[in-house]
Amino acid sequence: MAKRDASSSPVARLTRNLIATRWRGIENLDLHNSKQDPRDVQELAQLAHDYCVARGVEFGDDRVAEIRFLLHDGIAAYWAKGHKRAAQRFRRLFFTPSESVPPQTPHQVLKEVKAEMELAGEDYAAWRRLAFPQLAAFLIAFVTAAREAAEPQPADMVTYTPPAETPPRPRSGCARLALTGLAGLVIAGLVLARLLMGTTAPPHQGTTAASAQATIITGIVECSPDPTKAVVGVWIVGSNGGSGWAHYQRLPGHPNIALFDRTLPKGGSYVVHVGCGGTPAHWELALGSVTPVSDSGYHFTCYDSTADQNPYLGQCRP
Repeated sequence: MAKRDASSSPVARLTRNLIATRWRGIENLDLHNSKQDPRDVQELAQLAHDYCVARGVEFGDDRVAEIRFLLHDGIAAYWAKGHKRAAQRFRRLFFTPSESVPPQTPHQVLKEVKAEMELAGEDYAAWRRLAFPQLAAFLIAFVTAAREAAEPQPADMVTYTPPAETPPRPRSGCARLALTGLAGLVIAGLVLARLLMGTTAPPHQGTTAASAQATIITGIVECSPDPTKAVVGVWIVGSNGGSGWAHYQRLPGHPNIALFDRTLPKGGSYVVHVGCGGTPAHWELALGSVTPVSDSGYHFTCYDSTADQNPYLGQCRP
């Protein structure tokens, strides 16, 4: 069976870097003595450097200053997008050790945060498993948006609204499930990344009660195992209505992985359909999930026909 190596995804690697940075403390990342060596946070350092270049800010070879700059702006943007509670907690975990008077160690700050969460009936370990990957995915999208704002947009990046809420259907009798009859679709702009798991999340076995409130769902879709099959479309089918195209953005250097979001006007559960390869108008492979899920934070792996002996061929599994 072909298996996805979740630990190799960009979100997973950045998540590990963020956790390592919190554990060591931003100011101590390059600390070198008889007991400690500089921490290897290559993904975070590169992302921070890319952000500084996009913003036209120079810190020379000071990667700590670049990381501090990215996390400061990124967490502020995370707060502005509505993740206020998580952003405040991240701000405290990353910056309090060096900004408090007298200075505190990262361990002391973490101990205080854990104690406060315990009093509020929250578990830090459970929160960390979701919150750090969510921040990692947001930072990737945040830096991508900064880079795009600093560069001319490609000529083919246009906004398109489908004329009707009908799901794309593969042509019958075609082994590769090519699509026909769809208008061209290229999604522009930045996904409001909220989530996202760098490892596979367990699917919900049942659906939750229907909600009358509009819900923004977010997640990751990945075409696997062929990394050359780019994500070319994401269609959401909502149990309470509101089915339609999701906004999506492929990760830089990983066209087979994309962040997505869509608003379900009445909430409820949903399933995803993903185009892998081809064009937005003609999907080479149409892969769909079979288990409805609720809420955000899922990493759907969509297994194409090159994955021999995989029982999940043609499916997107959370």
